Amino acid sequence: MNDADWLQEDNREEAFRQRLNSLTSFSRELLDIAAIGGVSNDLSKLARVTGNPIARLAIHLWPAEQAGVLVREEHTPEQISYHFADPELQTILCGQLSHDEQQHLHRQFALTLYKDLQADSSQPGPVLRHLNRLDTPPPELHRQTLNLQAAEHARQNKDYAQAARYLQYAVTDASDTSQQTDLLLQSAELHLLSSDIRQADNCLQAIRQQPDTSELPPHYQTRHALLQARLYQAQNRSENALEVLCRQLATDHQPLPSGHGEQLSLLLSQLERISQISSHNSRHNELPDDNLQLELLEHISLLARQLSQPLLAACAIGQMTEHCLLHPGSALAAFAFSSYAWVASWFCADTQLARSFTSKAMHLADSTNHPAQTGSAALRLNSQVQHWFTPLQEVRQQLAHTLELAGNHHQWPTLSEGQLLAAHLDLFSNTPLNELYPQLQQQHQQMLNRQQHTQAAWLEESVLTAIHQLQGKEPPPASLNYQHGWQAVSCCISALLLDQQHLWPDLYRWEARLENELAGYFGVSEALFCTTLMRLIQAGQQQAISRRRQLETEQLISRLELWATQSPDNFNCQLQLLKAEQSRFQPDSQITALYFEQALQAAERQQFSFHRALVNERYADFLQHNGQTTLARYCLQEAMDFYRHWQADAKIKQLAQTLELLAK
Repeated sequence: MNDADWLQEDNREEAFRQRLNSLTSFSRELLDIAAIGGVSNDLSKLARVTGNPIARLAIHLWPAEQAGVLVREEHTPEQISYHFADPELQTILCGQLSHDEQQHLHRQFALTLYKDLQADSSQPGPVLRHLNRLDTPPPELHRQTLNLQAAEHARQNKDYAQAARYLQYAVTDASDTSQQTDLLLQSAELHLLSSDIRQADNCLQAIRQQPDTSELPPHYQTRHALLQARLYQAQNRSENALEVLCRQLATDHQPLPSGHGEQLSLLLSQLERISQISSHNSRHNELPDDNLQLELLEHISLLARQLSQPLLAACAIGQMTEHCLLHPGSALAAFAFSSYAWVASWFCADTQLARSFTSKAMHLADSTNHPAQTGSAALRLNSQVQHWFTPLQEVRQQLAHTLELAGNHHQWPTLSEGQLLAAHLDLFSNTPLNELYPQLQQQHQQMLNRQQHTQAAWLEESVLTAIHQLQGKEPPPASLNYQHGWQAVSCCISALLLDQQHLWPDLYRWEARLENELAGYFGVSEALFCTTLMRLIQAGQQQAISRRRQLETEQLISRLELWATQSPDNFNCQLQLLKAEQSRFQPDSQITALYFEQALQAAERQQFSFHRALVNERYADFLQHNGQTTLARYCLQEAMDFYRHWQADAKIKQLAQTLELLAK
């Protein structure tokens, strides 16, 4: 039988005992020591631990090698090591030793290996393997210090699970409650980074169970709240996370209002103060705890936006921005300024202030040389700010740079969110749908590979579904349920283009919810344009517009007028088309024709994908009702030519039927 064949036997434990009994007592003792040393042991290390010459150890380990218990590895003539033929053999040997025997041997290893740290202090792992198993470690070995060093080294290498394990041992050696709390907070953060939710929760519970938790310094309580919120988010309990953070902010005597009226009032007062501070370039020193307060506000703003509470998010951002203006140098200033550019553009309609904070944010993000901050700030500006004063094609180009930066630095959340935004903006490009769909499918698969199932589902339920409907590969739904903002935007576009009028009343009811969820996004303005046009089309079919519907459309048109003033390249076409449809209720058809012509000219400058075709289609409807059939056919043919290029087969079939009716 080969030396290792016995390991395959059914009764290998009995065979192992027989081989152990055949060894001398010293050989057996060496095996026990080697078992405590680990599955693999360097011979020179065993020599130092036992105080025996290497040659003697080699002689007495040779019988164990012959018995198939150990496997010899000769790396060089001077470097020889052994490993157990099966890891289970090491476990069996350790299990046969008493607790005191194990403690004695671990102490021997720890004392010996600690001497190696004098020459190379960067590798405390081997000594800690033994030191952390001791009930009472020798004080001169400084176990806590070594664990803290090892934890920091593991953290730098992004081995967060290992770092957390070292910190857990450091907790047991904490000198007082304050240090223990600090280490438990660090451990909880590392467990969250390694996705170990249960252990993170255990650490936070251990802090709450301390007898004098209420007497802890305020910054510990803030750190605890931040980590508890992250834990809730990992458990898909975002509402609880926001509640914890707002409660902590109130504890710190900086509460945010909960009512919409109070929030609006605070926004206005913040706007006035921020405008004054920006013009005076005030400077103060940074205080130690300020960054924690900023973190608290940052997470509140992100959660509030996620939970469709944009006013609360705006208040938190305003508070952050005031602080960062008064105390320059904060690492979160780029986040605050890029976010306040959104507040200034969406809530305050102050394009000049939005431009100013956009410039401040990107300057700060670039100067920090921190890719994560730069990518995050850039994405916020790409998604919620820049389209208010920058042509959409340029925003898309800048977004491509943001995506490249996020991909190169493995910023996966930023990459996925940016890809989702890019997919929606690409609907406004002239890329044929059969070319666009495979690209988006590939991004969808990448999101799944990165375990970002939520973002993948959003992409599939929005743009990918809309493209399939436009191509005629998926039938229009009989009814709709609101799932998320991205789906809502895509539904508004596809339901308008494909004339799915049975769905339009449901889409009207989605407007407020959509605005809360994706406040400031270009997709929201496009969805509102679509629903306003739907209202006008249906009113035209009824040859009358109700007072309520008239007020709704006038309100939305007035918003488009403001947006078109700020960014005519992005909004003037939509505005002129709505004015054309609105004027059809007036007797003067020449005004209507003028608005349609202006809409066509704006669409030509705008170069959005389907807008020019949509204007031509609605212009044809107007011309047909006015008896100008030849011109109506011409406009419909123009629309048809675009949809053929775009390869929207379902839309081509619809227009072909309309053209056939006109020909008769």
